[in-house]
Amino acid sequence: MVHSMDKLVELQELTIVLDEKIMELMIAEGAPVEFDMATYERVYRESDNYEDRIRQIELLEFTNRVIHKISHRFGIGLVLEALRGACLLIGDTRMVDFLMDGHKAFKHLRSIDPLVEAIGVRERRRLDRIYLKDPESPW
Repeated sequence: MVHSMDKLVELQELTIVLDEKIMELMIAEGAPVEFDMATYERVYRESDNYEDRIRQIELLEFTNRVIHKISHRFGIGLVLEALRGACLLIGDTRMVDFLMDGHKAFKHLRSIDPLVEAIGVRERRRLDRIYLKDPESPW
């Protein structure tokens, strides 16, 4: 469980770093309030963190599987509610909210593998297209 939580924290921290990089690049362009997908993808590519994005996808796949697995544990909903209360006291509920959303979404699913695999394939193809490794990809 500690290993799983480490991965969840790693995903959250990596996502924040990657999002901040994109935000910095958008600010350097004058922080347009409205922008199109081509602009977003260009800035995404200019952030030049392909390997970190691959790691983010791997962590997302792992996280989805973990959340699916724990969502089937008896009483986990109550544990998450209690954990959320503690997180409210420290002022940051993002991680527990993420876990609670996953629990609600996955608790009735028998297998998460087809969904996780589809998301992984889609995100890698999209990443490859953005980074011009596979310009023909529709994603």
